[in-house]
Amino acid sequence: MRASVALAVGSGLALRLYLIHRFPMNAAGDSEIYLELARNWLDRGVYGMSVNGQLTPVDLRSPGYPAFLAAVYATLGRSRYAVLLAQVFVDLGTCALIAMLAARVAPATMRRRAAIAGLCLAALCPFIANYSTVFLSEVLDTFLTALALAVLASGFNEYDRAGGLRDRFPDDYALRQPRIITWLRSPWFLGGLGAGFATLVRPEAPLLLAAAGLVVLFRWRRRNDWLKLIRAAILMFVGMILPLVPWGARNWRVLGEVQFLAPRYSQLPGEFVPKGFNSWTNTWMWRFRDVYLSQWKVNDEEIVVSQLPPYAFDSDDERERVSDLIDEYNEALTIDPNLDQGFREVARQRTERAQLRMRQG
Repeated sequence: MRASVALAVGSGLALRLYLIHRFPMNAAGDSEIYLELARNWLDRGVYGMSVNGQLTPVDLRSPGYPAFLAAVYATLGRSRYAVLLAQVFVDLGTCALIAMLAARVAPATMRRRAAIAGLCLAALCPFIANYSTVFLSEVLDTFLTALALAVLASGFNEYDRAGGLRDRFPDDYALRQPRIITWLRSPWFLGGLGAGFATLVRPEAPLLLAAAGLVVLFRWRRRNDWLKLIRAAILMFVGMILPLVPWGARNWRVLGEVQFLAPRYSQLPGEFVPKGFNSWTNTWMWRFRDVYLSQWKVNDEEIVVSQLPPYAFDSDDERERVSDLIDEYNEALTIDPNLDQGFREVARQRTERAQLRMRQG
């Protein structure tokens, strides 16, 4: 087994080092935002960005990954390789957690094989390993997600004779230690805590606890188990919210708003959000490439009407109307409130013709 573990870890390490050497992406998407936030936080004590030449506190990204970057800079120096190598070892830690998770959910007779298989698959999977080469939050988020899952799975880590999972709850230890310590050591609280820290990296992490809650609800659906169900739910929620409290308090104190995640539209403080334009695109977008053709070009590039799919328009008259609006946008590469109202009206009319279309804003 030791040889298999060493081979899997060594192969995973070699794969990630090869990707860093052969495909050094370094910056992509939000990378510059994360790097600027980390530098300003570390050097100037402000979680913010330069806006119109002034350092301005912001909340457009959660602080988890910038905190990771700042920690690496402070301890290992400001080298891109320091960050990338730190991400490599975090990613290998994720592989170990996946192996633990596989062992915990497998039948007792297959734990060792499940752990080795999980470790090998995770170590050699290129879809996460390639994120080790770039300054993005995916590696850290995957680690925290795997950690939360492994901890939550330990709540059901005892097996009965049939090989099924048997419930484990903090009451098993109530006679040995104070109840509050028992609760704080429970997998439900610790799993919620892991999900809370993951939320500080990416805001969709609470969905993890929603999935765990469905499992717990199914297993403890009987009346006799309702007390365990309620306590598990409360502990998961409390564990999740605790890491978010300082971030929400900072946003309330500095920005005057209660924001526990990040703004929905990732806007800067006081920045205008073209919700009407978003309402229009939400009535027809359903493929990922549609985002590149419309929403991700706003404020940066011209939008080409001829590249938009046919289902973005219900008629030739609507196409002509939208073309006029987009021509107006292309002149300034920005959407002001008046132009945004034009897109909002088109969205309203499209929604009235087909009620299942999404219209937001």
